[in-house]
Parts: sequence; structure tokens; C-alpha cells
Amino acid sequence: MEEPIAYTEASWDRLRSYPTSPLPPDHPWPTRENLTLRLYSTPLGCEHLAFSIGHLKPGQSVEHHRHDKAEEVYVLIQGHCQIRVGERVIDAKPLDAFRVPAETYRSVYNHTNEDCWWLFMGAPIDEYLENRDYNPPKE
Repeated sequence: MEEPIAYTEASWDRLRSYPTSPLPPDHPWPTRENLTLRLYSTPLGCEHLAFSIGHLKPGQSVEHHRHDKAEEVYVLIQGHCQIRVGERVIDAKPLDAFRVPAETYRSVYNHTNEDCWWLFMGAPIDEYLENRDYNPPKE
């Protein structure tokens, strides 16, 4: 008899959308409207990897930010978007992936008239667990 495999699961339909904090006045993109995230790593109980799906409507962006220890991988799932790594702006198309090391500033901006969807992954998870936007209080 096979032993049961331990796993957790999360369904898009059951995840709550979390609006993120307002963007600062010195935000480098033309608009300051932030994206909406659906968080997967918290309901899945991930121990090492933080990840979420970001939905950006036209004109929305992600705060230009950096991490002390966490590297991140951004994968554009759908749509077209711009990503800023340091001061370099790159046009991204579906299924393009970007690895950004810790301490390097990064952000994305939907400069198109269509929605875009990003997969954001980062490790180690510690920095994300300390972030109230990423790890909201349990209801």
C-alpha cells in the first residue's frame, strides 16, 4: 500500500485579492496606482519560497523596491508590460522571466491598454513574512 503524500493546495477562486499600500511620491513610473495581489505562499504554508500572482490593470505598477536578502523571479504570464531593473526599463512579453538579485531595485508598470498578469517568486521567505502587505493578518 502506498503511503499518502503530504501536500497543500490553494485555488485561485478561494484566494482573496489584497490591494497593496499606496505608492510613494518619488515612484519612478508615470502613475502611482498600485497592483492587486493574490497570495499563494501563505495559504499553502510555504516554508522557503514566497510567491503571488499580480494583476495590473492599465496604468498600474509595482513599487520600485529592493530586498535585503531575497532574490526574486518575475514571470509575465499574460499581457505586455515594462519592468525596471535598477534604472534600465525593459519591454516584457508573455512568458518572459527576470531574475533580480537582492539589493537591486525593481518594479513593473503596465503601459498598455490591456490587463497583464505576473507570477512573482522570492526566496528566502523571511522578508515576505515580515511584510504586512504580503502576509496579511488572519481573519
